[in-house]
Amino acid sequence: MSGPPVDFGVRVPWDKLRSWIDAQVAREREHGGPAPLPQGQLEALSVLVSFGEEPDVTGRNYVSELMEVVQSQRLPSPVFQTEPVNLPVNGHIQLMWRCVCSTTTYGSFPREGHGVDGNGQPPAFQSKKNAKQYAAQQAMLYIKEESNHPVSVSSPTLAATRHTAAPQLAAKRNAAALSRSQTPCSMSPTPAHKLKRDEASPEPSPRRTTTPPLARQAVASPASVSSDSSASDSVFKQVADLAGRLGLDAPAYRLDPDPEMPNFFDGRAVFRSGGRTPPPGVGAVTAVLGKKQARLQIAEGVLEWLREEHRARDALVQSLWGTGPS
Repeated sequence: MSGPPVDFGVRVPWDKLRSWIDAQVAREREHGGPAPLPQGQLEALSVLVSFGEEPDVTGRNYVSELMEVVQSQRLPSPVFQTEPVNLPVNGHIQLMWRCVCSTTTYGSFPREGHGVDGNGQPPAFQSKKNAKQYAAQQAMLYIKEESNHPVSVSSPTLAATRHTAAPQLAAKRNAAALSRSQTPCSMSPTPAHKLKRDEASPEPSPRRTTTPPLARQAVASPASVSSDSSASDSVFKQVADLAGRLGLDAPAYRLDPDPEMPNFFDGRAVFRSGGRTPPPGVGAVTAVLGKKQARLQIAEGVLEWLREEHRARDALVQSLWGTGPS
């Protein structure tokens, strides 16, 4: 801490200091990056000026709120990536943290205009928790804003995003509606003998109708209810089968409760046998709501890696033995 000013009778060469500052600014403009200053200079400057204030993210759980918003829109869970950074603080170098929240639909946060100031550097925090909360806050605010406001002419980024996604979504909906309407009965011509039989027969009475639509829906509902469970079981089975083909044991799924949010989990796959294992980060998940969903997302990530490994092995075998299409 600096004490009260003391008159040492020393005149500061302000003109030289201004020249030095101008030289560093010019160098940054020329190279498009921070000037490489020695640690001593950085520490000295941090006594005079702050290298960045920590935004206040206390009082609310932005990660939990973001998860609720994402799930309400049926979007994939965001991915958080925290990285350390050394910054000068009050005359010494201190370990700080930055976090990036990546979403498949809206991009990554913080970013310029959304949590990143003009110098292109997101704020750093003394704790990982606050860094993660800040990234979640910026993502949540952006998604809510995009969801609650229609596209306007003054919002080019939003307009471009929506105009790109809207035709694709409309095309998918139209294709789905067309496939439902063009059933085999409506697309194929009616056989002649069937047409004659229909013309000769009287109008059927309501009592002779087949299963009513409501009953058909009730009959079909158990399959739709169990479809999600069957799909997830299929993913785990594919992982076990492919792992066996590659000489690996089926992976175990390690889940750890998120210390910040109840019912949310971080997780990764653990292979008990030696040999090839996924690169770091493959199959790893963070802040996923529910153990079942966390296990499923881990399995999907591992399955993608196993498929790549299997394709690479087949390609190697073909190159060695010269097998392939004749």
